[in-house]
Amino acid sequence: ENRTHARIEARMAAQERERTEEAKATQLRQRREKLKVLYDQEYSNWIAEMQTTVETTEQRRERLRKQAMALRDRREAERKAFADAKRQQQWRDACDEARTLDS
Repeated sequence: ENRTHARIEARMAAQERERTEEAKATQLRQRREKLKVLYDQEYSNWIAEMQTTVETTEQRRERLRKQAMALRDRREAERKAFADAKRQQQWRDACDEARTLDS
């Protein structure tokens, strides 16, 4: 009778372990499925975003045109500032009163 009781308890303990392991395995499968769904959604969103942010030829041409215009305007402003400074220096060098004040 003692051996029978021990066997019954061992079998019940084994069944409990199996149920616990099965429950953990089920939880793990569910978590993996949720992660898979999240990953698939993020990947789809990323693909969609990449497709919409691809620069078309026309957009690239426009961007480069704007950069060229900005560069041209900056160079023109630098050239005008340099020319104004040189004109001012030329005027000071030609004007006797300005030269005496500079000395």
